[in-house]
Amino acid sequence: MEAGAAMPVAVALLSPWSDLTHEGDSHHSNDGRDPTLTLDLARQAALIYSGGRDLAHPGLSPLRAAWNEPLPPVMITTGTRDLLLDQNKTLATVLKSAGADVTLRVWDDLWHVFEFYDELPEADHSLRDIAAFLRRHLHGS
Repeated sequence: MEAGAAMPVAVALLSPWSDLTHEGDSHHSNDGRDPTLTLDLARQAALIYSGGRDLAHPGLSPLRAAWNEPLPPVMITTGTRDLLLDQNKTLATVLKSAGADVTLRVWDDLWHVFEFYDELPEADHSLRDIAAFLRRHLHGS
C-alpha cells in the first residue's frame, strides 16, 4: 500500500492480472481456449502498460511483491479456461502465505472475467458470491 493509504476491509478480485511476465502453464494451455484474452494480446498490453520498465517489477507485477503488512480477506475468481488461471492460483497461495484469509473460486470451463457475461448463470452466481463475501466483511454479518 502507498504510504498513508488505508487498507481495505476486504478485496474481491475477478481474474486479476498480477504478473505481467506471463509465466505459468495456463498462459499456453488456455491460449485459444479463453475467448476474451490471448497470450499475444496480453504480451502486447504488458509492454504498453509497462512503458519499457521491467515486467517483473513488483510495482507492475504484484504477484512478485513482498507482502509484509496485515492483509484483508481476499476473494479471487477465475475459470479453468482463463489465460491467467495459474497466476490467480499462485496469487492465492502467496497471499495465504502472507497471512491473508483467501477464498479462491475456480469455475469449471469458464474464462477470464466471465462475470461480464450476464447471460451466463454462473456469472450471476459468482457475482452473488462476491457480493455476499463483501457484505460479510463490510458489515460483519
